[in-house]
Order: sequence, then structure tokens, then C-alpha cells
Amino acid sequence: MADLFYLEESLSPRLKWEKALEIQTHHADIDESPWLAVSMTICNDRLKGHDLTDREKTDIGELFAGYCRLLDEMQIVGYGQTREEAITDLIRNAKIKPPGA
Repeated sequence: MADLFYLEESLSPRLKWEKALEIQTHHADIDESPWLAVSMTICNDRLKGHDLTDREKTDIGELFAGYCRLLDEMQIVGYGQTREEAITDLIRNAKIKPPGA
């Protein structure tokens, strides 16, 4: 009887893609582009050899606290007025192929 109401988790292709790339976003109301987006997968790959802590490998705030300038120079950060704009900017800057492209 319990199976009658079981619904398997279903994600849209875009959300599956965001999850696969471990895209994280953050909002900080400090300038004209308050949202930022990074792919933790890409960041961890590009920062190999920098001895990231476990928190820096998984948390956008911790990662940015120590590596914001380097991430900007590598062009693997997206900024925008909305979360979606930041993700779009990330895709463009990091030259990520969106799903279906």
C-alpha cells in the first residue's frame, strides 16, 4: 500500500545538468550584479594543487573567501541581477556546453 503514493524524484534536464556540474549560486546585495554562480566541479578541477579544504571544495562561500580573484581571472564565475542571469553568464564565461547544445 505504501508504494501507491511513492513518486520517484524527477528533475528537468536543466536541473539534472546543474546538479551534475554542481552549480552553486549566492546572493549578496552589494553591487549591481548581486548574484554569482560557479560550477564546483569545474572549480575543483581547475584548482587542483591548491590544497583546498573539504569546505572549500563544497561551499561557495568558503571557496570565494580564499580564491575569488583567481576564479575571476580563470573566468569560471558568472554574475547577474538574477540567479538565472548569473548561471547564463557562467555558461558563457566558462564555455560550458548547455544540455542539448
